[in-house]
Amino acid sequence: MRAYGPLVRRIRQIEGQLRDVPDRGLADRAGRLRVGLAARPSDAEYQSEAFALACEAIRRVVGLEPYGVQVLAGLVIAEGHIAEMHTGEGKTLAAVPPAVFRVLCGQKVHVATANQYLADRDFELLEPVYRLLGIRCGALHADAQPAQKRAAYRSEVTYGPGYEFGFDYLRDQLALLENPPQRLGQRFRRHLRGRPEVAVPILQPEREFAILDEVDSVLVDDARTPLILCGARDQQMPPEEAAAFLKADQLAVQLTPGRHFGMDRKKRHIWLTQSGLAKAQTARNFMPALRLHRPWQVYLENALFARYFLRRDVHYVVDGEAIQLVEETTGRIFADRSWRGGLHQAVQAKERLPITYENQSLARISRQRFYQLYQTLSGMTGTALEAAGEFWQLYRLRVLPIPLNRPSRRRELPAECFAEQGAKWQAVVEEIRRVHATGQPILVGTRSIRNSELLSELLKQAGVPHEVLNGKQDAEEAELVARAGQLGAVTVATDMAGRGTDIKVHPDALALGGLYVIATERHESRRVDRQLIGRCARQGEPGMYRFFLAADDDLIQTYAPQIVPKLQRVAAAGPSAATSFQDAVDRVQRRAEKLARAQRLRLYQFDRWLEGATETLTRPTPLKDNPVPF
Repeated sequence: MRAYGPLVRRIRQIEGQLRDVPDRGLADRAGRLRVGLAARPSDAEYQSEAFALACEAIRRVVGLEPYGVQVLAGLVIAEGHIAEMHTGEGKTLAAVPPAVFRVLCGQKVHVATANQYLADRDFELLEPVYRLLGIRCGALHADAQPAQKRAAYRSEVTYGPGYEFGFDYLRDQLALLENPPQRLGQRFRRHLRGRPEVAVPILQPEREFAILDEVDSVLVDDARTPLILCGARDQQMPPEEAAAFLKADQLAVQLTPGRHFGMDRKKRHIWLTQSGLAKAQTARNFMPALRLHRPWQVYLENALFARYFLRRDVHYVVDGEAIQLVEETTGRIFADRSWRGGLHQAVQAKERLPITYENQSLARISRQRFYQLYQTLSGMTGTALEAAGEFWQLYRLRVLPIPLNRPSRRRELPAECFAEQGAKWQAVVEEIRRVHATGQPILVGTRSIRNSELLSELLKQAGVPHEVLNGKQDAEEAELVARAGQLGAVTVATDMAGRGTDIKVHPDALALGGLYVIATERHESRRVDRQLIGRCARQGEPGMYRFFLAADDDLIQTYAPQIVPKLQRVAAAGPSAATSFQDAVDRVQRRAEKLARAQRLRLYQFDRWLEGATETLTRPTPLKDNPVPF
């Protein structure tokens, strides 16, 4: 990082020279820089001036002067790397200087955020900054009309949720398929006949430079789910078609694990044994009138998967008569997503809800493949080093850690380990009640909506006032998280809820030790644990955290159920055995990360294969040498 030191110092010098320049003068200097950078985009002096202009514009509009570490992170991003900035170090402002620099170099910049709220927030805050420098900035909305989206893409900087950039690319591919390339000579013949050229209505004309906010969330956590553009078919199935799903669910209840079917919780795979296949066939023989759109065995395996792997208020919620999916890493609810291959209908049958038609898949691409379409990719996050190898393998992105602006004062309290979850939750409640009595603010992280609601009920019984943030109140999310630092506040949240939202700790609460983060179990990824821990002790403030772990937590039950009895014996030994308990959980967590990484790689490889197969099948047949008459 020392190589960036002279650049940072030079940027600070130029900033000082810009203090007396009028607002109009900043835009004029930016205009002259466009000309210079067009000729010499690698000139260090031009880059320094571009960064200095951006920092001065931020100071005038937002009222904040970017820290040196934010400028350093901007330089890393501008070169096409990932800047790992600790939580609370100001990633939002760090993205502006590299975006300004790349625009002045003549490139369009897409700033992709983890969700729509963050995109709207950053656009509203920063659009006046870009405007001051004569740069057009637009915002991308999922529900916008095509004309509004084209206007956003015509801007030089476009803010939007990462998934929407991908979906717009898929919409463009569908439009191109509906308007295939013209054959040799066809354009000339149209010209001779006086027929106008028909333009394909493209939304996203180019993909030049991308800055991914929370890059690990976009490229790692979400990478196991491809982007799939569907044609919605929300109408209810007629009874004769829905009957197959209901019968499969009724039969699934009668099957015995180990005898009729096997399952691998780590790989989330379920299969029928010979005994199960025989029972399925016998049941099928008594139901000859069923209308099937896939083999009967698939209906039954989906019903078993829905029963044994998909839990209400963990993987999905029921809203009225609708199934809404829950994103496991954030706890956020997505009403417009559905499972494929009949699985969504299997869950509807399990919950005894009206069964709707499956959505028709129109186009798909993995997130890995989509972001590789950009000429230059970059990003920022608080947690990237654990996935540094994957970033390099798939995207050729280097991860560079950015130093803290102020020394950390975060305290790690000894972990509490228990033989079973019931004892753990009671201990969590007692700890919250004890600390709440002092007025110190508490943020409690849970892995699922179900656990957040379980803890909420226990806190009500204990008479502890609290707020619950679990993905069911998406519109209030940022406001609730922002209030978590007030005196006496107790906030229960899924681990990643409110990511990207700053928690302002009340001055009186700082005197009590700052924000106290309680992590109620380990996540499948160390990065998510670090994100939760990073909510406290930001910018040199005091803060503390503690883990509460149980031998039968979901992580261990899913990836290493065979060690549960051993961990229960270790937990019974008391605090002296906490280190060996945590070491065992560390090993399970690394195993879970390895399996998730392999799953993402398989998806990427399948996407590459599918793309190659599609290109082969759709390649136009070469024209014969016979002349074609006009």
